[in-house]
Amino acid sequence: MKYGLLGLLLYFISYAQAFGTEGNDTWGIGTELQAYPAGLIPGARGELFLGPMQNVNMRIAYNVARRQDFGKHDDERGGGWGAGIGYRRYGVRDRLPFFAGIRIDWWELGIDWQQKSNAIKTSGTTRISVLQPTGEFGYDWRIHESWSLIATVSVGAEINLVSQGEPVGEGAILLIGLNTVYRFGGS
Repeated sequence: MKYGLLGLLLYFISYAQAFGTEGNDTWGIGTELQAYPAGLIPGARGELFLGPMQNVNMRIAYNVARRQDFGKHDDERGGGWGAGIGYRRYGVRDRLPFFAGIRIDWWELGIDWQQKSNAIKTSGTTRISVLQPTGEFGYDWRIHESWSLIATVSVGAEINLVSQGEPVGEGAILLIGLNTVYRFGGS
């Protein structure tokens, strides 16, 4: 799955170079860090600008989950790789720095869990495939002609689609993020 999304990202980048919008940035690469109450997600991202007010973005990231007792057990910890694709729409005039967007991520996680009940401790590992759709809001600080620092807030759901092992936590999710993006192709 992650290699298919990487291929799609490379396709978007080559498309942007060949058919970019004149007078605007056409594509960008950068880093991303998202934090949520039960984890941290560092990653690499690519963006394809569809004009001055919208873009399609992709990421490959690692999800470090430290759910503690937020899940279905006393302690849930683990992590795994994932990838996602999103769409952002900026302000309606002169590319205002505020934006709203949507994104969908897919995670392949291994979660080690422990449960203590009546002095009996059990533990195990659950492998899960997670679908994570979110709505995103943010602000894009253009700190240099080609560089941006972007703050985001995302709200959505973490849905365990495929599970091997005991059920582990899922549900609503709130993520706070910070992106850096270097833009290419502008004039």
